[in-house]
Amino acid sequence: MTRPLTAAERTAIVDALRSRYEEAGLPWHGRVVWTPSPSPGTVVEALRCPPSPMPLTLLDRLRHHREPPPAPADRTWLTLDRRFRHRWPDGADCPLIHVRWALDAALTRAGTPPERFHGIGRAGPWWPRRHVTVVSEPPVEVHVERVDEHTHRLHNADGPAVRWADGYGVYRFHGIAVPAEMIESGWHGREIQRQPNSEVRRAGIERIGWTRYIAEAGWRLVASAPDPGNEPHELHLYEDPTRRDGVRVLVMTNGSPDRSGRPRRYAEAVPVHLDDPVAAAAWQYGCPVRVYRRLKRRT
Repeated sequence: MTRPLTAAERTAIVDALRSRYEEAGLPWHGRVVWTPSPSPGTVVEALRCPPSPMPLTLLDRLRHHREPPPAPADRTWLTLDRRFRHRWPDGADCPLIHVRWALDAALTRAGTPPERFHGIGRAGPWWPRRHVTVVSEPPVEVHVERVDEHTHRLHNADGPAVRWADGYGVYRFHGIAVPAEMIESGWHGREIQRQPNSEVRRAGIERIGWTRYIAEAGWRLVASAPDPGNEPHELHLYEDPTRRDGVRVLVMTNGSPDRSGRPRRYAEAVPVHLDDPVAAAAWQYGCPVRVYRRLKRRT
């Protein structure tokens, strides 16, 4: 899906566009502008492409010095959308359909004109107008992960999940839309902490782990205590100073060493009302506090 369009594919795409116009009862203008990507700035600039000049009639010349009337609203996309909205299948579940879904959301957030249409071969989204149709090239790079036997989702922890030739990209982490700066900054805890969307923050925390996130994001230590179920290690209870997510985080040491023989520290979210690290550990372990305090060794 990332290979360049062939001449035959371009011809087929233009033929399909012409057919869509004609089937909707619209005159075909014969003017297709290809853009290297569907980036908002590129699309808006291409849509400003002026119509082909026509010879001025005598009446046109007489009116030339008057204030021109405002151009009527271009409703080409509405006409096409009403006619073909339910008749443009995107094909079987494959990486391309996820690219289109992700791109649709990204362009909406960026304020790109909302006239996006699919179903024209391997071309990217396209924007129809009375005098021009703008068509995006396909991406040059797509990263996906398999969820199960029949399902994929976009994923790249180190760069854009979808990238076009001019550098425009769409970022996804296990299918979750994340800002470019969060990935390009190296997933620093402070950048993750600044994200207003809780789903984005969860994705970032999953990427770097709670222990590193707490240290980099400046979370406050509420209390610490010896871990009765895992001597000589301690429990540390932290909270976000903003209390934005309504949870506290308990940092623990695993009862069994990892393959290297070293103890592994990990963190789990616990209810925000818990002030005692031992009570938080008991809640996380699923037993009463009095029982956890008598544990000889947990795993």
